[in-house]
Amino acid sequence: MKADLLVPGTEAYETKPIPGLKAHATGLPFFDYLMDGVEDGYLLGRDHIIPVRLPNPARFALHKLIVSTLRPAALGVKSKKDQQQALVMLDAVLEHNQGWVSEAIEALPPTARPRVAQAADHALAYAEELSDVTKDTLEQLSGLGYAVG
Repeated sequence: MKADLLVPGTEAYETKPIPGLKAHATGLPFFDYLMDGVEDGYLLGRDHIIPVRLPNPARFALHKLIVSTLRPAALGVKSKKDQQQALVMLDAVLEHNQGWVSEAIEALPPTARPRVAQAADHALAYAEELSDVTKDTLEQLSGLGYAVG
């Protein structure tokens, strides 16, 4: 089993030592947004249990949109994969709890809004098989870049 260690970071995705674990973690941009309102959970291995913090699914989907805009051009395939994963999560969350998505949008940091707007605008090209509410939400998100003041 592999688990990524994540800590607050910048758009540089720097690696940070975690001496207490004798490991390193990836510094993740907009980490505080992602981790606000997390739930405790567990990963079950064959002979061990690992406690984890689980982000709100709506915030996780929007965070995926944010990070898709931070990938260098050489990682365009990864950026597209981030967008596709965000769409699947967003569609599922909207089907079950639209309020979570509304709350996650409201909580977006001002510096993240243009990134979400850019990613949502690109993601609309992949949204043909998604629900109408997801398409409407992507259109709403794509307007965030113009609403920042």
